[in-house]
Amino acid sequence: GQNTTQEAYAANKLFKGIIGTANVEGNPRLCMASAVGGYLNTFGADEPAGGYDDFEMADCFFIIGSNTA
Repeated sequence: GQNTTQEAYAANKLFKGIIGTANVEGNPRLCMASAVGGYLNTFGADEPAGGYDDFEMADCFFIIGSNTA
């Protein structure tokens, strides 16, 4: 799961102050690395294809692999 802001702050203080390391790795870089590679291979750009304008133009949405609840 994701940390709250308070949990991330406390972990950062623990790692830097008590353990003595400034190397605190967050989830976004590790999580999005595979998505960026997929975007580059599929769309040729480091971003998702499409935008909000596409929502207005669409007649139907087909969603796969999402918990929309």
